Amino acid sequence: MNSGRDAARNLAVAGRLVAEAAAAGAELVVLPEKWPWLAQGDGVREGAEPIDGPALTTARSWARDL
Repeated sequence: MNSGRDAARNLAVAGRLVAEAAAAGAELVVLPEKWPWLAQGDGVREGAEPIDGPALTTARSWARDL
C-alpha cells in the first residue's frame, strides 16, 4: 500500500487489500502507519479525523465482517 493525500483512494485500496488477505485465509491484517492519509508537517492536520471518522469506522466494519 502506498498512501497519499487522497483519503478516498487510500480507503478503497486498503479495503481491497484487506478483503484479498481475508479471502486468502488471513486472520490478522495490519495496515501501515498513517494508511488513511500520508503527509508531512501541516499536511498531517488536513487528514485528521475524529475517532469515529470514516477510516476507523470502515476498519471496524472490515474486522466485524471479515
